[in-house]
Amino acid sequence: MSDVRWEALPATVLRELAAALGLARTDPAAQLTDRYPDGPDEEFVRLTWPVLRDRWVAHRPAARRRLVAALRRHGLGDLTLPDRTAAEQRAYLATCRNGHTLRTQVLAVLQQTLGVTALGAHPSTGPELALDDKVEAAWSDFGQRLARTIAAGHPGDVVVIDLAARGEGVGADYYVQWEVRDDGTVRAEAVGNAALDPDDQLPPQPLARLAALGWLVPSAEGQPNFQREGSTREPADLAHTVVRTLREVYNAPHPAFLTSTGFNGEEQLDLSPLGLTTRTETSPAQRGTGAEAEGRLVDQVVAVLAEGLGVPPEKLQADRDGDYPIRAGSAMVFIRATEDAGLVTVFSPVLVDVGDDDTVRARLLELQRRLPLIRLALAGGAVTATIQVMAAPLVPEHLERAIVIMTRVCDELDEQLQGEFGGRTFFGPPAQARPADEPVGGYL
Repeated sequence: MSDVRWEALPATVLRELAAALGLARTDPAAQLTDRYPDGPDEEFVRLTWPVLRDRWVAHRPAARRRLVAALRRHGLGDLTLPDRTAAEQRAYLATCRNGHTLRTQVLAVLQQTLGVTALGAHPSTGPELALDDKVEAAWSDFGQRLARTIAAGHPGDVVVIDLAARGEGVGADYYVQWEVRDDGTVRAEAVGNAALDPDDQLPPQPLARLAALGWLVPSAEGQPNFQREGSTREPADLAHTVVRTLREVYNAPHPAFLTSTGFNGEEQLDLSPLGLTTRTETSPAQRGTGAEAEGRLVDQVVAVLAEGLGVPPEKLQADRDGDYPIRAGSAMVFIRATEDAGLVTVFSPVLVDVGDDDTVRARLLELQRRLPLIRLALAGGAVTATIQVMAAPLVPEHLERAIVIMTRVCDELDEQLQGEFGGRTFFGPPAQARPADEPVGGYL
């Protein structure tokens, strides 16, 4: 048993940690020792991150600087924000989501403070690892591309970014747009209820969030949208606001759900640096087909995806891991090509922030017998569904079928497992566990 020095944390922090874990506030150090005799673990950090962030790290300069540096190295949070002062570091930490990579980095700092010798880590290999972090990295990369696009704007440029399609929890007509003026200022708008159909109206909380993010409430007839000013000379602030608006107000789950269009007068703008699908039609000859694709496996996969999505291949952007994220209704599916092995892996997060226990594993084994083509795995607090497609050579129809199967199964399985074990669907809110009474469809 490790000699954990819980007393190294301030008494007020200990009491709030105990409260967050449902422990008695009386003698919290003893309570924590009983619950975590070998010291904190990743699950401890998952449950107590808000307390650690706001009540401990925020007031410990050395720990805060070390943690900020580590998280930025891993590409977490909004990297467009500065981190020179204590206030800037706290603001940056507030943009980092409670995912696997964050928890491991926080745990390392916390273990050092408590005098705990860290146990050897055994990270999982493959797509199950740190799915939340993939989304955070995708938004961080998009924010940086967005800032560069704003900075490169010319007078008269008009750019619109909106959600690509209606899906569960995803709007159909939500958008942010901006126009560059002659003096380099940028007039931006975020759609409000006056410009939305009744079924798409925003409730009070998102409207309040728009105001909190710095958007000015519409005040005149003929101006139905929220507005704010920016500048091509200082694009990071506006880019940060646009990203948070898309995520926190309009519930865009991933940049792959966004489309872009832009023009200057009658001239169409090249927005390819944004890495989003553009709302322009392409001919079948431009799209190409999987059967025609030659060369590297990844190029063949991109050709198949491009044809299925109806976009030019050059519009598809891989994330930092080399995976291609595509939207499938309200779900997210990732496609990974492994050249040396001649394999294409199609995987999707079914449930995240779920407990790692034998009950969940037993349920997955039961489902596995009914879904033989899909591998269900529990790792890093996430249930992941995976299909591997042999690709020597790649048969486009096999990849297309794997994506269709993955979409159908995940659309049904995520909410059922959430009902049984809590956690949250990849893009949805957490839920309390409740008995499930709906069987899984026999798609396979």
